[in-house]
Amino acid sequence: MLEGAFSVGSRCIRKKDLIAFLLLTAALSLIVIKIFWLTYMEVYRLLHYREIFALYQAPAPQWIDILLLLIASFLIASLFSTAKTLVYGFILSFFFSFLVAVVYVFLFIWYTLGWGEIFSLGPYDWEVPLFFSILNVFRIMFPIVIAPCLVGALIAFLVRGLNIF
Repeated sequence: MLEGAFSVGSRCIRKKDLIAFLLLTAALSLIVIKIFWLTYMEVYRLLHYREIFALYQAPAPQWIDILLLLIASFLIASLFSTAKTLVYGFILSFFFSFLVAVVYVFLFIWYTLGWGEIFSLGPYDWEVPLFFSILNVFRIMFPIVIAPCLVGALIAFLVRGLNIF
């Protein structure tokens, strides 16, 4: 067995790869949550009228968010051991960060905006805020959040291939 690795089923996962995966998932989730939360706190109309989905003045990343994503993905991608774990780690971290952000936005709509009072009356009414939370997170993440992450990971992979790390 490899040094610093543990077995999950028939696969051997290095601790460094798992830490890199968790760091990337946390970084992506927190930045998407920050984008959504800051937009709803700064734009009076969204919070006052309790809008679930904004057609204009919608949550979107700022330049500092994109720069943070680029730097974080560069640093975290340099922690992955192989190109295969880098690709699979990024795909899984995008998926899990999407799930975490959807859960946060759903709870924000349900409790902070107060739509839980209305959507808890029917048996399947919870699907409406869930649908709009998926739309909100999808609009934030693709392609504006994913592209800098992939660019940072590609740069880290190329720099690591040159044995600079």
